[in-house]
Amino acid sequence: MSFMTAPELLVNSLLNEIAARDEKIAARDKKIVNLQEQLEWFKRQIFGKRSERVVSDANSEQLMLAGFENLELQELEKKTVVSHSRKKPDRNGQDKISLPNDLPVRTTIIDIPDDQKICQETGQPLVQIGTEVSFKLAHEPGSYYIKEISS
Repeated sequence: MSFMTAPELLVNSLLNEIAARDEKIAARDKKIVNLQEQLEWFKRQIFGKRSERVVSDANSEQLMLAGFENLELQELEKKTVVSHSRKKPDRNGQDKISLPNDLPVRTTIIDIPDDQKICQETGQPLVQIGTEVSFKLAHEPGSYYIKEISS
């Protein structure tokens, strides 16, 4: 018979305790993996894509109630519906709102600087192709006016 000393007994019991805890950890890891798989399956069932499911016709005879087999279906009366065509408003490039003629007009001209009016490659003066003018109703406390913006 071999006798173990106190430190050897302590080491042995600690090793046994570590082995028992390792077994518990391994069992819990397996349970975690299983629960994660279940969670993924439930997510797919609830939120995943599904194809259309067809209800089986096993109980289709149940829809036929006694006494109703020989009833004739009434034909639905056909009604003719008069078709309508909606008239589109004529815009012709004009706004819906017309501004009154008696309001004062303040003109603002938006222009490019003089150094940009000359072509940098040729040195020739650039030609203005056209202007764009817009009219807006503006408000100052106590009065209204028309703001004409030319560019």
